[in-house]
Amino acid sequence: MLVAQKRQQQPSLYEQQRAIREAKNRKQSKLCVAARKLKMLAAVFVLALFSLALISHYTHMIQVNYQIEKSLKDLYSLQKTNQHLKLEIASLRSPDRLERIAVSDIGMKYPDQDQFVILTAGAQ
Repeated sequence: MLVAQKRQQQPSLYEQQRAIREAKNRKQSKLCVAARKLKMLAAVFVLALFSLALISHYTHMIQVNYQIEKSLKDLYSLQKTNQHLKLEIASLRSPDRLERIAVSDIGMKYPDQDQFVILTAGAQ
């Protein structure tokens, strides 16, 4: 009876091969699951990098737009100042103003009739 019990406890060759195949299948299944998880992790990582790059790009675009807007405001202000200065230059150069300053502030006056000297060309 001892001999018979030992034989019953030992798995047959078929059962051993089946156990080996099941172990290989389990190992292969675990490897497939791990590979799928790795692929998903890589996809999430790539998506996160893409999202980060996209957000960075839009942030840069917004900063550039703010700089453009500020530059346009500065340009408008400078153009307005330039126009004001051109008008001021024109008013300062006006002959009426210069005549008024010459007569009132400096004390200049128009020459009398006898102070004119007429020159003729070719006089002998």
